[in-house]
Amino acid sequence: ATNFGIANAIEQNDAAEALREVALAFDGGAQPFFLMGQLRWVAEKMPRARLKDAIDAVFRTDEAIKSSGGDPRILLERLVVELCATASPKASRTWHPRQAPP
Repeated sequence: ATNFGIANAIEQNDAAEALREVALAFDGGAQPFFLMGQLRWVAEKMPRARLKDAIDAVFRTDEAIKSSGGDPRILLERLVVELCATASPKASRTWHPRQAPP
């Protein structure tokens, strides 16, 4: 069975739980491409007003992972935090994988 704990936590804007789920997934041997698939799925479910930012964040992170732009775990953790912020109407800023998070 597929565990969508990360996606569920993001949908609830619960960054702490989403990060815990990312840690559990990595500790359990999950590969970054599997987690990217889950994060892409949840990004596609974002409200229309947030959809573009969420999809852009997924693509930036995917590109950074594929081009060795940083530690995949850290890149995915940053993406999770951004998606939680994007899910919230209070989100006003996005980060770039090669920059420090806001």
